[in-house]
Amino acid sequence: MTRAGAVLLLCAVPAAGAAPGAGTGPAPAVVEVRTAAGLVARLPLDRDRTLRVDGPLGQSVVEVRGGRARFARAACTSRLCLAAGWLTRDGDTAACVPNRVYLRLRGGTHRFDSMNF
Repeated sequence: MTRAGAVLLLCAVPAAGAAPGAGTGPAPAVVEVRTAAGLVARLPLDRDRTLRVDGPLGQSVVEVRGGRARFARAACTSRLCLAAGWLTRDGDTAACVPNRVYLRLRGGTHRFDSMNF
């Protein structure tokens, strides 16, 4: 192993140990659903439901289940918003950019702020 590799390994191990505790605190309370026109809905994460949101390309479907939220269906062709998966922590976001629909979890404790992000 090279000296640079050893230094990298020594730096990575403590960081990996700290990761499980990062972001602990109150869970987010709501998912904000926005479009280009503005806020469409603030859905509580403690109630399972499905919301259809109209965008320029058609409907995006937002699913809330088990205290988390995600895009369940997308009107765009790339479907990258579906790859974001379940949003679980305060500040987590997902966006269907072509359809102009955006999700963000709110109401818990942010993992990062502008000073340490």
